[in-house]
Amino acid sequence: MDFENIFPLRQFCSTELECDLWDWLGEPVRPGHAREIVARFFGFRTEAALRASGLLESDRIAGPIVLDHTAAIERAVELTKLANDNLADAVEKSLRQLIDTLTSDATSLAVRLVLNLCCLAEWLPEANVISGYALLTREDLMACGEIAARDDFHDLIFTSQPRPTIAYIAGSIDVVERTSGLHQVFPDAILNVAAFVLGTARVWRLLHRYVLRVDGERAFANGVPNRSPMWEAARSRKRDPR
Repeated sequence: MDFENIFPLRQFCSTELECDLWDWLGEPVRPGHAREIVARFFGFRTEAALRASGLLESDRIAGPIVLDHTAAIERAVELTKLANDNLADAVEKSLRQLIDTLTSDATSLAVRLVLNLCCLAEWLPEANVISGYALLTREDLMACGEIAARDDFHDLIFTSQPRPTIAYIAGSIDVVERTSGLHQVFPDAILNVAAFVLGTARVWRLLHRYVLRVDGERAFANGVPNRSPMWEAARSRKRDPR
């Protein structure tokens, strides 16, 4: 599919690694270096080779994966030259968290929901709400419905809404004509499902890292400008300028 709500996993992985290393080590890692480390992790010599493979160009892994933790750590040491004894452990931890997230049906869905929402929505700080919607495939919509219908599902854990999450999901509509198969779902329902799976704290962290517009301006992550201009990239279709 080639819709504006798709954000490549390749870009997600490199941004997560970059932000994790900033959080844990307190030192910046260049975006290009993060992309190269991720490429080595997935068994490719360069980021260009990973891109050409198409493995992570959608919001789902597009084939079998062969992981190489050692090569990724060695490349991190070569590229960053950070004088930090904890670099190898931090890279290893971040990459393991990434693959655990992406290879689980539930957590990969939850991350996909938040990134999808960030592509199309705007955070309004004064009202403390996210305005907009997500566009979900029928497959993801049905998966959300299955989670929201569970006996142990705790509704309203992320945000308040006048109706239960399952009602919003059941009432979603195909907004791009019958041929698209995409369904419009409002933020409350998306965030409640994601928060149930990931926890509220992690959903907030993802929103702070990836939400594109805050009153029309680019969001910030970890005190520095967010390095994944998702809304701009999705609409311009241009290569990430970093």
